[in-house]
Amino acid sequence: MLKLNYEKLPYQQKAVKAVVNTLSGHNELSNNMVLDPEQLDESVRETLLNNHQKYESLDYLSPFPQFNIEMETGTGKTMVYLQTIMALHKRFNENKFVIVVPSRAIKSGVEDSLKKLKLYLSNVYNTDKYHYFVYDSKQISELQNFAGSNFEIMLTTVQAFNKSTNVINQEYNEGFFGGRPLDQIRDANPIVIIDEPQSVDSTKSGKEAITSLNPKVALRYSATHKDRQYPMLYEFGPAQAYQDHMVKHIE
Repeated sequence: MLKLNYEKLPYQQKAVKAVVNTLSGHNELSNNMVLDPEQLDESVRETLLNNHQKYESLDYLSPFPQFNIEMETGTGKTMVYLQTIMALHKRFNENKFVIVVPSRAIKSGVEDSLKKLKLYLSNVYNTDKYHYFVYDSKQISELQNFAGSNFEIMLTTVQAFNKSTNVINQEYNEGFFGGRPLDQIRDANPIVIIDEPQSVDSTKSGKEAITSLNPKVALRYSATHKDRQYPMLYEFGPAQAYQDHMVKHIE
């Protein structure tokens, strides 16, 4: 079987570390995620100070903590958030993750990465292999495994759950213990990864949809963030990408 190797890029590792450090309260020995609002805010302030970033307000904590991570296009955004998932699983034993993307095209690319990187990431982080599935309203029974104890990653588009008419939001008299399929996700209190948030939750319905997942934390990855009220835990923008030769230079 062909074994894939990937170059370990320092800026990607810094992006992962920024999230893990913030959620650990900058305590290298702690295996507990900091979710107390006051302690988390103190940790966020330290991260922003280290990054020379401006602190805005406490608004990012409600209704659940949300953070921005900026990755210039072409610098491996998907790799960064998959590595972050692995790091959070290993450090804090977090087992439930939902990746929300804005389109089928992006979903296809992320699905390909989840498939190809599964063994590689498990070896690099010396931890469990994840089980992933792509949400399909015609195979709704897959959601019943999500609330268990296994390391699960669910991939979905925002359009699959942002309307009351979506299958995932319907009440069932049989199966799902007489509730909605969505309740399986809510009960798991997952960490939510938002890929291109400016196209996922820039509308009221988009924000309500993300909130409906009952996230423990939401991590927002984009090259072009529009909502700046969320703390920027790490920034690898055009200037840094150019200096590090991660984008093409014009001769």
